[in-house]
Amino acid sequence: MNINDKIKNLIFLIDTGSPKTYITKEVLNSYLPNITNTYNPFSVILNKRHIAVNVSPVGSTFSDLNILGTDYMSVYRAKLDADFKQKNFSIKFKSSY
Repeated sequence: MNINDKIKNLIFLIDTGSPKTYITKEVLNSYLPNITNTYNPFSVILNKRHIAVNVSPVGSTFSDLNILGTDYMSVYRAKLDADFKQKNFSIKFKSSY
C-alpha cells in the first residue's frame, strides 16, 4: 500500500461480504501518526490502483485485520478464483488499467 509516497507491504483478508476496503488503525498510524479523524475515507494506492479506504471501526469483529472489500474488486474488475481442493486462491486483474 502507498500513502503519501510511503510504501509498505500489507496482508489483506478478502471479504466478499464487505462493500468497503478497511485498514487497521495501527496501519494508519504507521503511515500518518497524527491523524485524529478516522471516520472519513481517504485515498491510498493498493497494487498500483487507487481506492478510498476506511479505518476499521474500533470494537468491530475485524478491527485487527486489513479488509479488501468488494469496492476494490468491482472497480478494477478483479477475478477471484478459489480452488479448495488444491488450497489455492488467486486474484487476477485486467492488465489494461
